[in-house]
Amino acid sequence: MDSEVTKTAFQRQLSLFSEKAREVLGSRFVKTVTDRGSISYTLDFDRERGLRSAVDIPDHESIQSCVLSLRMFLQPRDCIAFDKMRLAFEGHGVDPEARRAFLTSLDNLDHALAEPVSMGGLGLTRRTVLDTFLYGHLAHINEDKVARMQKWRSIPHAFGLLEIEFVAALSNVLSCLAFLAKIAENTLRTIQVEGAPK
Repeated sequence: MDSEVTKTAFQRQLSLFSEKAREVLGSRFVKTVTDRGSISYTLDFDRERGLRSAVDIPDHESIQSCVLSLRMFLQPRDCIAFDKMRLAFEGHGVDPEARRAFLTSLDNLDHALAEPVSMGGLGLTRRTVLDTFLYGHLAHINEDKVARMQKWRSIPHAFGLLEIEFVAALSNVLSCLAFLAKIAENTLRTIQVEGAPK
């Protein structure tokens, strides 16, 4: 393939990645989490009412809106998916420091999502929680994940903790996306400057 065509395709990919990242990072979900500064889960016992739990996370509509856009970065079929961007940064004449930072950030995200969730005996990782909420409830309907969501909802007071873990995992992904978008924008500027007529 002609290197100019490849370079142009990479520029389009970087531009689209940056544009869509700005959309996601400008979402109401991100604004709500940033403004609040925290999410919380409260367990309360009252003699008359018994044990009650409450979750303080962004509203369902803002979460759903965010994840519907975010899935472009998570599903391998989209050209701006993290996996495709990893290949693009490995395969193009990208500044070695930018390549290292981009790939290291993706590796760090993978490690963060592989962390176990501290829910006694369920053997879950943050990625499992993230994928189950995304593909069993918010963005798709995968039968196995729908069944897992139904099972989780049936565990008294545990579902709220899983919602907190989901929002925390989603926040990890968004933090990584923000950093990757800066690298993509800087790389795009560098390519455009290098390609400008002298």
